[in-house]
Amino acid sequence: MPTSLFNVGGSGVPAGIGGTLYSTTTPAGTDDDTAEKVLASYDLPANTFSGNADIVRVMTWGGFAANAHNRTVLLQVLGADDTFTTIAGMETALVSELDTASDEHLWQLSILMSGTVSEANFFGTSAVIPTDIAPPLLGAQGGLSIAIDGADAITLRVVGQNGITSAGTAIVDEDGTIPDDPGPYTVTVAHAADFLVDDGVTNGGTPMTKVVSGPATGEYSVDEGTGVYTFAAADKLDAVKISYHYGDGVTSENDVLCVGMLVEYLSSPS
Repeated sequence: MPTSLFNVGGSGVPAGIGGTLYSTTTPAGTDDDTAEKVLASYDLPANTFSGNADIVRVMTWGGFAANAHNRTVLLQVLGADDTFTTIAGMETALVSELDTASDEHLWQLSILMSGTVSEANFFGTSAVIPTDIAPPLLGAQGGLSIAIDGADAITLRVVGQNGITSAGTAIVDEDGTIPDDPGPYTVTVAHAADFLVDDGVTNGGTPMTKVVSGPATGEYSVDEGTGVYTFAAADKLDAVKISYHYGDGVTSENDVLCVGMLVEYLSSPS
């Protein structure tokens, strides 16, 4: 990406001039359910990364409600395989270290991106900042590389998800068989009446992919209100193992709030 240059401190050393690509301070929160929700997103312009000198910084921030509910917030990027990869995030295990039942707490996720039109390198950090005097808690930190299609726009997004107020009882690998034709190709779990949350399905030891609806072979969907799992006709008669939680649990409500997102282009002289 072309850049303008200036001399740092009159030293004759050139530096690139970057700029803000996107900013928002419009609040968005999770809903009264356990579904993952996109709280903020931005599409990096095509060809943002034309060389290793191109660097993008993304910062996003918000808050957690003052309760002991589970919750997750993730900063993700869309790769060349059309799937989202988490670069930075706050998981339930870290958030639960805080006294969230008595105080609200702030969170911040940030990443640095660099790369070429075919590969992006990332370094992500995350932190929960207590509203009292206690020091911040750092979450996942580290770097990774993923394949991208830099000739197209690259989607960045923040997603939040509520958990439940109690973990309930875990059922691991409950046996089920997908019905034969003519269907319906559904399996109702044993504790459907008290179903809380899905923990995954395997078919012959291979994890199946969860989708919202209309599963294809190797996929499934679940109605968490009824505990009914739906599969593809192509997977009929397959033996599956279903994991889930059941029991007393209260869905969280608006537990994750995203307040702002900032995307900046940081150029280098080239």
